[in-house]
Amino acid sequence: MPGDAGNLDAGPYGEPAAVTLKHDGSICDCNEAAEALFGFRREELVTHSISRLLPELAQVEWVQERRPNPQLSFLCRIGKQFEALVRDGGSFPCRIALVDLGNHIQCRLRLVVRRVESVALAARDESVPC
Repeated sequence: MPGDAGNLDAGPYGEPAAVTLKHDGSICDCNEAAEALFGFRREELVTHSISRLLPELAQVEWVQERRPNPQLSFLCRIGKQFEALVRDGGSFPCRIALVDLGNHIQCRLRLVVRRVESVALAARDESVPC
């Protein structure tokens, strides 16, 4: 797929990888950047659970009292790192942003996924005293 080879989580126009979810965590759409990042075509993801890409989110209650899960929103805001799975069986560390789309038809939430580069991880790990 076309895209910026230097930025693996950006699509052909520089947009970030985004996956749109229903209130139950099932995927209802994704952009080209998400297809490139995870190695799946849109048709292979739609109707599947987001846990196919982010297994830690398998048991998440996405919407609570008509709002995005506040605990997940907090984890996203503080930059919690998640492990994402790709089609070839590999994985990569990432951070996600959770965007509330309101009651836009059937799709309720959008996850924006950004790969965490290993260089940044190594620098962070070296700065933490044991």
